Amino acid sequence: MKVALIVNDKLSLISPKLDQVTELYRLIEKNRQYLNKYITFSENKDSPNRVKLFLQEISSFNIGGQKFNLLIQFDGRIIGLIGFYKIDRLHARAEIGYWLGEDYQGKGIMREAIIKFLHYGFDALAVNKVELFTLASHDRNIRLVESVGFKKEGVLREQYFMHDAFQDAILYGMLKSEFLKNLV
Repeated sequence: MKVALIVNDKLSLISPKLDQVTELYRLIEKNRQYLNKYITFSENKDSPNRVKLFLQEISSFNIGGQKFNLLIQFDGRIIGLIGFYKIDRLHARAEIGYWLGEDYQGKGIMREAIIKFLHYGFDALAVNKVELFTLASHDRNIRLVESVGFKKEGVLREQYFMHDAFQDAILYGMLKSEFLKNLV
């Protein structure tokens, strides 16, 4: 299933294609140190071949429905990734994850991308709840998710092992009814 969600004249969320391997690999390489501060995404994407395998995997998951990932494109360039993970059809919920190249942070791009992606999830994927986990130390992401309307549901103590220590995570959630109410 190929998807293109147009956010505005510069920003879109697009299905991955194999001809984007080099561009995505370069973006990951450029941002590897930054990404590793907060997520483990870049750990096993250390060569163009591994990025190709990743794109093949997410393309097949997009068809199978277990996950749903789109590349974030700004002015025709790949600048990040957004996805639903652990899509649970029975309970109509999914977990969202995303990242954006450091050069594109602080411009409102991710906020717009999240809102568009949530709209797609609540509508086309028929989820009722979207969950999000973030490191308790990731203040910028906490401000972002709260500005979009996610509600804090709890703290998961020592949830992740990163940087030679256990890290607390915060669980956020958004219901479809809350999202629709915020649109008005």
